[in-house]
Amino acid sequence: MTPMDAEKTYFTDNMIAVTSTRIIATGTTYPLNGITAVTWQQHVQKGKVTGWVMMILSLIFVCYASWVGVLICLGIFVWGFMKVKKPKNYSIVVATAGQQGEIFTSTSHDYIQKIIEAINQAIIERG
Repeated sequence: MTPMDAEKTYFTDNMIAVTSTRIIATGTTYPLNGITAVTWQQHVQKGKVTGWVMMILSLIFVCYASWVGVLICLGIFVWGFMKVKKPKNYSIVVATAGQQGEIFTSTSHDYIQKIIEAINQAIIERG
């Protein structure tokens, strides 16, 4: 191997690595020469409307409830709040000549963008 053939690292941390020849994400290696495009996707959060409805109804019913009812309404309110506050998920989607698929998911959009920039830079320098 000559110095010109040395593998260059564009991004690395404990979850993912992007080099001039491959992407290693959650224990799976993807050869860079098979990747034709990369993008990100936001996952639709389900249950937010249900969460809001549960929170509003529990606040209405708490006015007419006994102390047991108040505890039940409080539980329903917390459950609804958890549905509303569920973090968004973002995925890295790579395309090959035959298919496309998600290779990595995170709740941080900025983190996903940094990885995509590294993959794009590796693809550009690959030629």
